[in-house]
Amino acid sequence: MNAAATFPMQARRAMSPYARRLAKENQVDLGELAGSGPDGRIVAADVLACQAPVAESPPEQPIPPPRVPSSAFSAVVSLADLNRLSAEAARVGLDIAVEDAASRAASAALTGVPGGIVLEVDGRQIMINAAAGLSIGAERRLRPKALDCGTDVSAEPAVASLLILHSARVVPGALPVLPGRVLRLVLVVNRDSAQAHALLSVEGGAMTEARAIAVLEAFVDALEQPLALLA
Repeated sequence: MNAAATFPMQARRAMSPYARRLAKENQVDLGELAGSGPDGRIVAADVLACQAPVAESPPEQPIPPPRVPSSAFSAVVSLADLNRLSAEAARVGLDIAVEDAASRAASAALTGVPGGIVLEVDGRQIMINAAAGLSIGAERRLRPKALDCGTDVSAEPAVASLLILHSARVVPGALPVLPGRVLRLVLVVNRDSAQAHALLSVEGGAMTEARAIAVLEAFVDALEQPLALLA
């Protein structure tokens, strides 16, 4: 196949030898070129301009969907009865800590909500309601055992996490829900008084406001009636 067959316009267009060679090597259609040389002569720059790659637009970055903000609720809790029960239990050698009561109260409040509950301790999470039917003392013995063996169930499925904080003055307005969880219960205990603050954070859209308020009320009621937690 000769050059005339490949480039039929070459015979009728004035062009420099270098431009002709470039056009042949790069298979440029000379009919699309407008010569910029004298009398419309095609020069190498015309061929190179035709071959210049068009700058590609950067790939469109997907716009992340807006993050639905979590709902947050809070309530004041009286720990007077729990403190009295703990003092009476201590006289007979039974240790009832606020963590024990809060763990049981969380399980009671979330009855009917599918999924486990974890306790946040020292940057880790341990399951607290996996052993239904255990006494409060047996549950309490499981907690340090899980911590001693380095248990961390952060990657395991659970519906809620429970965090116990101790502060006489500072109460967080709201805390974010942990990854992989739908709810986060926080109990801020004031050791200088018989009062605590309970907070519930709910991932947006996961639960109605009315249901979230009912869960928090059930948690508070359980803490304020600690005798029922011993059953």
